Amino acid sequence: MFQVEPIHQYDDPRLAPYRNMRAQFDHLEGGVFIAEGEKVVRRLVESSCEVISVVLPPKWVAEYEPLLRARPEDIALFVAERAVLEQLTGFSMFQGVLGLARVPSASTVADLAAVPGPQLLMAMDGLTGAENVGAVVRNVAALGGQAVILGETSAHPYLRRAVRSSMGTILRVPYVVSPRLVDTRCMR
Repeated sequence: MFQVEPIHQYDDPRLAPYRNMRAQFDHLEGGVFIAEGEKVVRRLVESSCEVISVVLPPKWVAEYEPLLRARPEDIALFVAERAVLEQLTGFSMFQGVLGLARVPSASTVADLAAVPGPQLLMAMDGLTGAENVGAVVRNVAALGGQAVILGETSAHPYLRRAVRSSMGTILRVPYVVSPRLVDTRCMR
């Protein structure tokens, strides 16, 4: 279920993650992430991730309404004109569509090993740019890969810029965070 709520006050505590979008490491530490852009937010709402809230201009409400009604959790739908949303976030937005969700739990190597049949797994180490991690995830999804394994020196795939550059494909590609990639084995 969702409830449409016009944005009247920027100090609403539920809007804090949108006011602090550049604090993506704080978001990750708090177990949440921001999705931005119409296609990415649509993929978020269609995914199995727990959606907390969506922020968008009035023109998108009718299009998102059936998707949000299909969700089992309560979702706050904040609505305001794009100029108000840009004032809220502090930067110019092309579409003005944003979503806040809980970061899904990482898979384990044992989870991956339990999947029958051949698998395409991508291991990443040393990718510190969130945009680069997102691009790799997008390619893994395009190639039909089953998961990404992140080494200890790679950016997290649920940083805001990684989610954006993955075009939301991280929402359907499992990930493993390895404490020491060189020791990671995925054997059956």
